Amino acid sequence: MSIFASAIAHFLGRKLIGCDLEITAVYSFQSLRTGGLAFFKNMTILNNFLSNGFIPPRTLLIVPKETSGEQPFSYISSDNPKLDFAKTVTRFFTEQKPATISPLAIVAPTAIIGSDVTIGPFSIIGDKVVVGDGTVIKNNVIVHEGVSIGENCTIKAFASIGEEGFGFAFESDGTPVRLPHLGTVIIRNNVEVGNFCTVCRGTLDATIIGNGTKIDDHCHISHNVQIGENVIITACVEISGSATIGNRTWIGPNASILNQTQIESKSLIAIGSVVIRNVKERSHVLGNPAKIIGLTEDV
Repeated sequence: MSIFASAIAHFLGRKLIGCDLEITAVYSFQSLRTGGLAFFKNMTILNNFLSNGFIPPRTLLIVPKETSGEQPFSYISSDNPKLDFAKTVTRFFTEQKPATISPLAIVAPTAIIGSDVTIGPFSIIGDKVVVGDGTVIKNNVIVHEGVSIGENCTIKAFASIGEEGFGFAFESDGTPVRLPHLGTVIIRNNVEVGNFCTVCRGTLDATIIGNGTKIDDHCHISHNVQIGENVIITACVEISGSATIGNRTWIGPNASILNQTQIESKSLIAIGSVVIRNVKERSHVLGNPAKIIGLTEDV
């Protein structure tokens, strides 16, 4: 596909500086070619590439707002180049596939499926599941009985949503007796759940994932967990039962969160951290056990 630079600027509501070019592909700044679009998130990297002559002719760049004047490339200045680049790629350079439910999927007759929903082959949608408009459920996903998934969500391959959690009572001799999990999972709108993730149903109430939250691959969300809005959960995170995660928190790869722990909004849990106590708002924590090493400006 190709699109003119002026159309991209118009879409973003920004001004095009330089020649109006036909843009045929998107690139990283390291592999940028003539006729391509890329972004630079800061002036240091941009100036380094300029000084070394690494920017090909007739290219369009989305650059930090500090960029000004005539440049040897066409550009759109932006408060957030990465965000504007992401919006442009989504709008103009991503194939929009029609919604379809694979004949190889199993959908219970009592499930309620919204409009423009995609369900991939070998996925199983259980009894009384609700799936909102525009949601994409990829292949080999299991959505268990009674789960609710909102609008415009993406559930990636091999995820399991709403299986029983790991909860037991114990006889006097230590024999474990399973506590039945009668709750459910509620996934709000615009949520992404990665490949091979598990989200367990609540014991009696609901495990909840808030609007806009994104969960990377190989994560485990235990029973009764409450996750707020626009939370970023990166690969291989484990969140134990009844933990609470506040809005706009960022949890780094391989972090573990102890059961019943409360992490307040806009916190940053660093890679590999083991959180065993409550975390106050805007805290940056690191280590095992995790300790506060600073405060977050924004996440």
